[in-house]
Amino acid sequence: MKTASIELFSEESREKLSAESINAMSEYLTGFHDPVFRDNSDEETATILCVKCGSHLYSGGLMDAMFSTFSWGIVHGDGFCTKCGWNYRMYHTVKCGEKEDPRFTLPLAYRCYEDDAMTKEVDPTAKKSGD
Repeated sequence: MKTASIELFSEESREKLSAESINAMSEYLTGFHDPVFRDNSDEETATILCVKCGSHLYSGGLMDAMFSTFSWGIVHGDGFCTKCGWNYRMYHTVKCGEKEDPRFTLPLAYRCYEDDAMTKEVDPTAKKSGD
């Protein structure tokens, strides 16, 4: 899976950030997977799917109340997919040393590792033996 990057944000949004902020955002985003979007060009908002099970995670609209599998956890800004349990962060504040640190709301899946040295990443799309 691809790592999230500053390319997630529009060129207009990126132009408002200083070089220091862009570097801090880029470093921060390496801890997350790139979001998976459903092709719904006929709708106004893009639907983000769970990186592991592909369920409707977030679209930022009224349909989330009925179909979203995102549920809030006990840590502010964090939650999980209720269908498969993969962890997400919804609220992000990136410390950039700016007068006002950039904040954004977007469900990004945490990149997870099998070891403390972070050498073997868990592939959320891989099937477990016995599945």
